[in-house]
Amino acid sequence: MHKLDEFESLFRSAVKDVFNYAAPDLKRVLIVSDLPGAETEALQKRVEHFLRTIDESHDLIWQAIGLADWVSVEGLLQKVQSLAPDLIVTYRHLGDPHTDVPHTLGSAVDVLTQATSTPVLLLPPPQREDFDQLLTGTHKVMVVTDHITGDDGLVNWGVHFTNKQGTLYLAHVEDDTELERYLEVIDKLRSLDSNAARKDLPEKLLSIPREYIGTIADVLAKHQIEETVVPLVVLGHALGYYKRLMTENDIDLLVLNTKDAQQQAMHAMAHALAVEIRHAPLLLL
Repeated sequence: MHKLDEFESLFRSAVKDVFNYAAPDLKRVLIVSDLPGAETEALQKRVEHFLRTIDESHDLIWQAIGLADWVSVEGLLQKVQSLAPDLIVTYRHLGDPHTDVPHTLGSAVDVLTQATSTPVLLLPPPQREDFDQLLTGTHKVMVVTDHITGDDGLVNWGVHFTNKQGTLYLAHVEDDTELERYLEVIDKLRSLDSNAARKDLPEKLLSIPREYIGTIADVLAKHQIEETVVPLVVLGHALGYYKRLMTENDIDLLVLNTKDAQQQAMHAMAHALAVEIRHAPLLLL
C-alpha cells in the first residue's frame, strides 16, 4: 500500500494545469458618469484612448450616459439591464457629493458590482488633478489572485487589456498566516512528519502557480501575442504585497476577481484592494 501511495503522489504531481487562451467577447462598452453632457462626452474620449488596445479593429460599440440618464441607483440598474453592455466603465463615488471618502467605493458603485454580473472598470474620480495622467494607456497590467492556477478567465481579461508588447504581471500570494495555522495543526498530529511538512508544503504551494504561469507565456507565444509575462509568486501578506507591487512597477491597471459564489457582496480581499488602491484603475470581474 505504501508503494501505491507513492505512485499516486507522483502521478498527481505530474498532472499540470495548463493555461487556455480565449479572448473575452467584448462588443459593447457602457461609460457611466454623473456629469453634464459635454463632460460625459469628454470622459468617453479619455476612456476610449485609455482602452484603445481592446478596440484595435474599431468594432466596439461605445455608449456613455450621464446623471440625467439615470438619476437614481434603481434607474441606473434598469438602464444597464436595457443596454446589456459587456463592460461598464465608471469611477469611484459615482453620484456621491463627496469623492474623498477613503473607506467606500460609493453606493452606486457598490450596487453595480454586486447586483450585476457585468465586469466593471473602476476609475479614480475625474475630479483628481492627475486624472488624465492615470489614463495614458495599459502598458503595465497586473492580475492578482490567491488562487491563480486554473483561473484562465481572469488571466485572459488581463491579457486582453494589456497593450501590445506591454507587460502582464501575474501576482499570486499564499497567505503566510493561514499556512502557519495549518502547520501548527500538523505539528500536533503524530501520524504526520511536521518537519517535512514545514519544508515541503510551502514549496509545493508556490511551485504549482509558478508552473501554471509558465504555461501562460508559452501559450501566448503560440498565439503571437507579444506581451512580457512576469510571474510574482510569494508567501506573505497579500494586501501589503499587492500595494507595494503597484507602486514599485508603476501599474496602469489592476485586474481582480470580485465575485464570491457564497455571498452577494464583494469578497473580502477584493474589497480591501478596491478600497485601499484609490489612485489606479481597477478591472473588477
